[in-house]
Amino acid sequence: MRELLRPLRRRPVWITFVAAFVVGAALFGSIHPKHPSALVIPVVVAVAIGLGLLAAGLACIFTNMQLDLRTEVIGRAPRSSQSRIRRAVARGDAGRLSPDERALAYEYADVYIDVTPATVSGTTLTSAGTTILLAFSLNVRVSDPWSWFHLVAVVAGVIAVFVGVPLQARRLRNATRFAHDPARRYQVH
Repeated sequence: MRELLRPLRRRPVWITFVAAFVVGAALFGSIHPKHPSALVIPVVVAVAIGLGLLAAGLACIFTNMQLDLRTEVIGRAPRSSQSRIRRAVARGDAGRLSPDERALAYEYADVYIDVTPATVSGTTLTSAGTTILLAFSLNVRVSDPWSWFHLVAVVAGVIAVFVGVPLQARRLRNATRFAHDPARRYQVH
């Protein structure tokens, strides 16, 4: 998990989060009445957090941009082998691959390890920020603060963060194990 979220430790991501949080709180706070009630302050903070997360996610995506070569690498394999290679890398098991497929799978695993952290961490921040903004922007429009649409938005965000991230962490761990397979040293390229 630590390796998957490594791009979030970069300074531009946190500076962007703080700047968007401050600007979002100032702008959204100035729109509301001069005498904020106890209900408005949490909404302003939540919207500012949503804007901060959205901006930090975009900063993470753009500062960690790499050329995604996964489709190029997997495209060199025959169509019938592509799904087996993807599955073998995601599961960390090369047992059912032929020697030709195995060599390509090792290359695919290396590319997967390079690209996945930047993609997943930025996407996670962006989806969390979008979920928060969506939930609280609907709160302004809908009279019932917890309508079914709010519930769907919150559940989608929770699934993205608490199911998607651990799933990608497990796949990254398996791909790392696959890429560092001791049998790889004996592969003829």
